[in-house]
Amino acid sequence: MNSTDPWTVDRIAHALPHPEARHEFLRLVHLTPIGDLPGLLARYTQAAEELIANLPHARALAAQVRATGKDPDLDEVDEEIVRKWIARGRAQSSAA
Repeated sequence: MNSTDPWTVDRIAHALPHPEARHEFLRLVHLTPIGDLPGLLARYTQAAEELIANLPHARALAAQVRATGKDPDLDEVDEEIVRKWIARGRAQSSAA
């Protein structure tokens, strides 16, 4: 799929890098009232676009980590940050 393809629920889900984030997105799509779906989809589309835009940086970081064994941006991946992001998304969706 290239960057000119239209956004679909499936494409957004596949752009999310963490399985828990994908699961949470799909759960929210199924539970959000129809009238609130455009806002939910717009927020996730923006997040997916940002993730895709940062892919070159992520790939360069991965290459550097493979070469040096060290991540220059982070000492380690913190799954708690991902969990907080998911919780924040749930809270925003509930408030909408």
